Amino acid sequence: MLLSTVILNNVIKIKRKGKIGNMKYTGRRGWFKILTILILSGIILQNSSTALAKPKKEAEPMTEKEQIILGEGDTAQEYETLSTKVQYNGTSYNCSIPVILWNDVWIAPAKDIFSDILGCHYQYSEEEKNVLITSPDKENSVRFTLNSNHVLVNNKEKVSPSEVTAVTKKDSDKRDIMLPLAFTMEALGFICSVNEEKSDDAVSYYLLDVSFHYLYFITANNFSYDKELYSNMLTGVFLQADTNTNQNIIKGITLEAASKNNVKITHNAAGYAVTMQFLNTYNPFGDVTKSIKNGITKSIKIWETEDRTTCVQVNYNQKKEYTSKITTKGGMVTLSKGSFSMKVILPEKVTYSKITTSDQYWNQKFLITVPGNYVSFYKEHAPVDNSSYITGISVSLTTDKNTKITVSTKGLKGYKLSKGDGYFTVQVGNPKDIYENIVLIDAGHGGKDGGASKNGLKEKNLNLTIAYKLMNEYFEKKNSPVKAYWTRHDDTFVNLYARPTYSAKYQADLFVSLHMNSASSSSANGTEVYYSKVNNSKSFSGITSKLFAQEMLDTLVDTLGTKNRGVKQAGFVVIKKNTVPSILIELGFVTGNSDSKKLKKTTFQKKAAKTIYQGICDVFDTHPTGRE
Repeated sequence: MLLSTVILNNVIKIKRKGKIGNMKYTGRRGWFKILTILILSGIILQNSSTALAKPKKEAEPMTEKEQIILGEGDTAQEYETLSTKVQYNGTSYNCSIPVILWNDVWIAPAKDIFSDILGCHYQYSEEEKNVLITSPDKENSVRFTLNSNHVLVNNKEKVSPSEVTAVTKKDSDKRDIMLPLAFTMEALGFICSVNEEKSDDAVSYYLLDVSFHYLYFITANNFSYDKELYSNMLTGVFLQADTNTNQNIIKGITLEAASKNNVKITHNAAGYAVTMQFLNTYNPFGDVTKSIKNGITKSIKIWETEDRTTCVQVNYNQKKEYTSKITTKGGMVTLSKGSFSMKVILPEKVTYSKITTSDQYWNQKFLITVPGNYVSFYKEHAPVDNSSYITGISVSLTTDKNTKITVSTKGLKGYKLSKGDGYFTVQVGNPKDIYENIVLIDAGHGGKDGGASKNGLKEKNLNLTIAYKLMNEYFEKKNSPVKAYWTRHDDTFVNLYARPTYSAKYQADLFVSLHMNSASSSSANGTEVYYSKVNNSKSFSGITSKLFAQEMLDTLVDTLGTKNRGVKQAGFVVIKKNTVPSILIELGFVTGNSDSKKLKKTTFQKKAAKTIYQGICDVFDTHPTGRE
């Protein structure tokens, strides 16, 4: 956990970085993480009186308006400071006890601000002289001990920037315990700034501008209910927001162990809503409808039905789907937005094994084919978009009467299908986040650059047929361990210097360029593989371009039976200017009296495509990238 604090002209800025508990905060812009906390009976907020202790540090006397006493007895000291207001969730609150700058550290009243205004749980132990502050969702906690700077943050020992001391407001004898403001805010998941402001009548005051994950929360003041009619009571609902694009969580907490028997969760992706029903549970809040404007959440509703079921519903502006988990310990109900990016229901007569895909990454889309005409089916059971990476989903009928689901993505994205019970899910993300192994394949020449030509063979056509049309069949299979991208997928001219740059664009781990050889003599036959000494440094698992070339050559000549012409070094642009281990395969001679006959045969072309594919898979198998 990192905390950066800057104090300039009585201004303090606190920014969160890294993790807080099990949650991450990534900024204040973008999409929101939605978290609803349902706290049921028996979780009691103890608002015990605070004890006073003698301060060990001197505060910096400030201006005027509010008079407070730090400590008690002979060592107590009086200070004057500006009054304090808190701006939180669009509402302004007046503080009974103001904040004060104490030895260059802002300190703030524990109960007055953290409990009464921010809704944190507050407990004070007179015997142990410590105070426990817990965030409203009970995810984060801080335990302070009076006159000490040793604290426990989520039960881990930390050192706070100042000791904890007691405070009394002079004109009212109101007492509290002063905590280091920035440290406590950070630990509990808040973001806060302190600025000196002036009211309309020019009276100065300190304004604490506080924000948190919570967009809305409500807690019960009274925890009593008719236990003859109800078995539980709803005591709090918290709507939490974060800017983590792909995480949305709804969580419920009950005193008694929650189970599938007393908690019912309804996912209505088509209706953009998730509803939690707590059976035989008292709702002290009555009917509540709260509009939320954060880009993803539309509103939150709370109500109780005639059969004593309390319902909490979150309505969204976009179609999302959630998965649920019920933990009996502590009665926790967790609903997380599915880790999948997309969910597709399978028609009754269609099995997952019949689903095929085709990547059109050059158009920023991929295609999913469901055999048969199910266009009407998917109008009723529309695929669920659960990711910001997906920009559109359309369903259409192909010329061969199959159903095509076209998924458009935001930029280059990888995808992976997973089988479910009566459905399949699709994970969409950056290529290296989706695929364990990625290769970029270059079909040499193309367009106006025809390459070698002899014996009725055109190099550019052979390269494209073997490298893309035939090899693509293997790479597109669901169980392929390697993802392939290509520099060209049709008879297009691609600039020689542009080809090696695609390795970075497609996040490739390896690069393979396929060519056909030629010579003035027809007696020249065989296979040779090139690498560049300029691009031969060690990569993942120690693989180098030279080692890659040798392993590929061995596979080719052993399987295809071509003449072994060895591994050679050359400064070809596509391998020299590359950023990953790169090789150039000269599969055979179009001019060769033996090779040309083989290259004309479809069976040899198919075998060559499969062999190169297998050679690439073998290299990744013996030299793993380390991704999973």
